[in-house]
Amino acid sequence: MSDRKKRKSNHNDNNNQRRRFSNDNHETTNKEDLVIYRILCPVGIIGGVIGKSGKVINAIRDTTKAKVKVFDQSPGCTQRVITIYSSVKEKVDVTETETEPLCCAQDALLRVHDTIVSCVESAAAGDKKNGNKKEECRLLVPSSQASAVIGKAGAVIKSIRRRTGASVEVDSKDVSDPSHACALDFDNVVLISGEHESVKKALYAVSATMYKTNPREQIPLDSTTVQDTPASVIVPSEVSSYVYQRAGVPSFVNASEFQGYAETTSPAVSHGFGGSSGSKELVLKVLCPVSSIGRVIGREGSTINGMREASGSRIEVNKANHGDDECVIIVTATESPDDMKSMAVEAILLLQEKINEDDEETVKMQLLVPSKAIGCVIGKSGSVITQIRKRTNASIRISKGNNDDLVEVSGEVSSVRDALIQIVLRLREDVLEDRGSVSARNPPSRSDHSGFTLPPFVSSVPEYPSVDFDQRRETGESSLGMVSSDRFYGYESSFPARDHGLVSVGPYSYGGLYQSSALEILVPANAVNKVIGKGGGNLENMRRISGAMVEVSDSKTSNGDRIALVSGTPEQMRSAENLFQAFIMST
Repeated sequence: MSDRKKRKSNHNDNNNQRRRFSNDNHETTNKEDLVIYRILCPVGIIGGVIGKSGKVINAIRDTTKAKVKVFDQSPGCTQRVITIYSSVKEKVDVTETETEPLCCAQDALLRVHDTIVSCVESAAAGDKKNGNKKEECRLLVPSSQASAVIGKAGAVIKSIRRRTGASVEVDSKDVSDPSHACALDFDNVVLISGEHESVKKALYAVSATMYKTNPREQIPLDSTTVQDTPASVIVPSEVSSYVYQRAGVPSFVNASEFQGYAETTSPAVSHGFGGSSGSKELVLKVLCPVSSIGRVIGREGSTINGMREASGSRIEVNKANHGDDECVIIVTATESPDDMKSMAVEAILLLQEKINEDDEETVKMQLLVPSKAIGCVIGKSGSVITQIRKRTNASIRISKGNNDDLVEVSGEVSSVRDALIQIVLRLREDVLEDRGSVSARNPPSRSDHSGFTLPPFVSSVPEYPSVDFDQRRETGESSLGMVSSDRFYGYESSFPARDHGLVSVGPYSYGGLYQSSALEILVPANAVNKVIGKGGGNLENMRRISGAMVEVSDSKTSNGDRIALVSGTPEQMRSAENLFQAFIMST
């Protein structure tokens, strides 16, 4: 009994001791170790884990006294990182028979895992494929601790598997795996799977091993920490301090800041929905087969409530009349030209996942579009709808009605989702016709970008041609009307954005790209090698630092110059442009 009391006092935060911040941003106390865990949570259920106004996650904080932080979603990642940590004054010995939490952080980790499992089960309640009771848990583990989890010749991990009955795998970061996109360069992903009790025991065993082994790597705990530039990639010294301050590096968000989470925000960003005075309401109607409505609603409304939280939209199901094969789902989204993402697109994509069966090779989605708005989807002489069909490979049929026209989209899942994005974005643009904001229509300049002051070394750089901000707006009379939808904050489009010279024509591009969807930079022949770097290392580093998409064309001018294409938000493009010019200056 006395040993238990000693353990409890060891892992509670000592509020009477002075706290300090080390240079690597780790909060710690004198003579105390910091125990850090990072668990991955599927993006679709993060709202349930956080709870409205942070209620659920705050309860875990209050109960365990550990720090629990939810990080922003990494671009393209299907998971959110939840970082849990606490200080330990004196670590205790760990035995294989131990079951009590060894510290505040481990206690919080186990509780967060239970919450994730509960949310996953609730979200899957309306699914037909709910017979599989296999659980999964993913942890991000730095290499130094992953070695301890594996043990010499795999002794430790084999012992954990044998004692718990769970499958425990340690995988290095795979850049092609969307669930690994949030991992740092030194991270390994530990995947634990099996029956509920087996997974929980294995999670305890793995986290206990991590408790015993202090990581040698610097693990970021707050929004000011930026991963170091790989040593193999050289960035001109005069640019590094400036770019790191301005780069579009995802910030880490404390869940307590999510006020009114269920109504106003979504997992992918912590701000940006409905924040502009120019916001408008977009109403979409989706036809859903009566046979699929159970999956959409879920047990006691759990699934549809999750979609409301994840998208930030109001989603209501109209009761079907007796004998009807379909019912109408109404999505109401508040859209703004300044939004970093679209509530409406989020909601439609989430609905598609539930309306269609997972194992279907071809799927179908049906929208009811007001007859007065269908023109923005069709375009003059069918130019817009023809291009959407061509570029997405989806079959799109439009049937005239009295007040609403039926838009039926069918094909492979990826094609249908691409087409839905394009159609909803066209309707969004139509609603936001009265945009008004000059800054949303014009490309950013060096002098007019709000809060963006260039450092002296860049302001003296001569203006290399950085033109071709495409400023056309589809009116039904000129351009072909495709809205750029590749890599929408994690939604990969199956078609290229500029194939055959077709470029973004909307006043925004989904993901906050606004009108200035692309920037072309001339790279002089003598600077090409420096800009690209060994094995493309410098280009990759510029992408990571700026957050922009950066490509250098293979074709050359008669002088050997090449063109770099940069796309992203205005700030991301400006950050990338500054990097390009710094490299060019250094040659």
